[in-house]
Amino acid sequence: MKFIELFAGCGGMSLGLEKAGFELVFANELSPMAAETYVFNLLKDELSTGKANHTLWLKSSFPRQHISERLNELPSVAKEGSYTDMKLMNIFPNKMIIGDVLMLEKYLLEDKTRGISIENVDLLAGGPPCQSFSLAGKRNLYDQRNELPFVFARIASIVQPKVVLLENVQGITSSFLSKDNVRHHAWVEISKEFARRDFIPISMVINTKYFGVPQNRPRYVMLAFRKDIYSKLIKAKIPFAQLLNDYGRIFYKTKDVDNIHPSQVTIIDQVKDIELFDGIALPSTDEKLVTAEQAIGDLVSSPNDAIISNYVTAVNRLFTTNKLNHTIITNHEFRKHGMVVRRRYRLYQVSSGLTNGLKKELNTIINGETSISKELTSYLLEQRLYFIDDYHPCLRKPRDVEELLSHLHSLPTRKRTQRAMSGGLPAPAQLTIPDDICHYCEHEIRTLTVREMARLQSFPDSFVFKSKTTSGGKLRRQETPQYTQVGNAVPPLLAYRFGLFIKGVLEAVL
Repeated sequence: MKFIELFAGCGGMSLGLEKAGFELVFANELSPMAAETYVFNLLKDELSTGKANHTLWLKSSFPRQHISERLNELPSVAKEGSYTDMKLMNIFPNKMIIGDVLMLEKYLLEDKTRGISIENVDLLAGGPPCQSFSLAGKRNLYDQRNELPFVFARIASIVQPKVVLLENVQGITSSFLSKDNVRHHAWVEISKEFARRDFIPISMVINTKYFGVPQNRPRYVMLAFRKDIYSKLIKAKIPFAQLLNDYGRIFYKTKDVDNIHPSQVTIIDQVKDIELFDGIALPSTDEKLVTAEQAIGDLVSSPNDAIISNYVTAVNRLFTTNKLNHTIITNHEFRKHGMVVRRRYRLYQVSSGLTNGLKKELNTIINGETSISKELTSYLLEQRLYFIDDYHPCLRKPRDVEELLSHLHSLPTRKRTQRAMSGGLPAPAQLTIPDDICHYCEHEIRTLTVREMARLQSFPDSFVFKSKTTSGGKLRRQETPQYTQVGNAVPPLLAYRFGLFIKGVLEAVL
């Protein structure tokens, strides 16, 4: 079965879909940094050495011979360039097209038969950038990134795949008020856009931790079926078709899609509707969750006694993309931290066992409050904190309340999102900023490495992340370094599970 991926990032979605039996037609990604990782692992192009047999640029300020300059070119600059590789589209199979998705849409509209085969595409997949819909973001209706899911729908109208798979943040399902005090339901509007283009959408909220991914990561997933495929599924009377038909009654049989009210449409909730995720009606889930320790417990400073878990072995076996020896761990460079940061991270580790109320009290003390409750005092006096004794760092308990308060007051911070993981639970939702989360072990007082982040996203150890490790300041808005690549990725295991399910649904009617 053939698929196209938009907003492909570093390749998590494609990796999972290919292992589920799908074959890539082409992928599109805005960032050359993320695309470099994608093509290295999935298309065997090594852009840093000039090998770009499967990689094309929609636009660039540099000619094709200058691949290294193209890799360092910001997307906002590239789209104004005078060079294009699109005349080479008919030369290469399974391609990565680097550039703005709006330019790709224009290219397909101008001549969709020009050097690119988009007939009989089974699946169009992707996760449009979601910062403007995220509950952690500004929830700005007028953010231009809100347009990207609608571009996705327009390209679906051009390509006419049998199925669309759209993955996004759970925040897209939460309504919000715009500046003009109008309530908006983003997921409903996106569903209606696909319905206008003759696709029947079905929406669900899932959590990756129930699909074998060691990460507590709630997501919104939409499956949209072309109307003729929808009709065949209804006639086939398979369990999934019964669910889909509920949406068909709304989006297929309603004459005026624009007037569909949010109250008419429901979202399948994996927690509330767990019985539907049985592998027949919807993709199957796992009862036993994979913990952070099972994912990264062997990636420690002294790995001699570390045991590789069954989870790591299984992921490596399923998703290996090359012959790289798994004992050679790439992207696993420890970041350097100053003493204050290390002391603060150790405090996050010990405070992970506190209630929310005590965590709030601790934060006020760190930022200058002088009084401390007996409960918090009792707890912290029994914890091994990070001290400097005679110029040597050590872990020990505070000697008394005075030393404890002095220690806490030396660690002020404005950051409210920093925290430590818990080794016995799935990791918190993956973050793109490396210093927002630290390791759970007192012997690993540091942030996670790129490889540890990748383990938590279900990437195999053979998957190599390219480009710079991280960015800062204004560059974060336009660059996609390794940490961001991992944090933005669709977990391969999630894509694999949905890929198997979609393949099975299509095989039932084709």
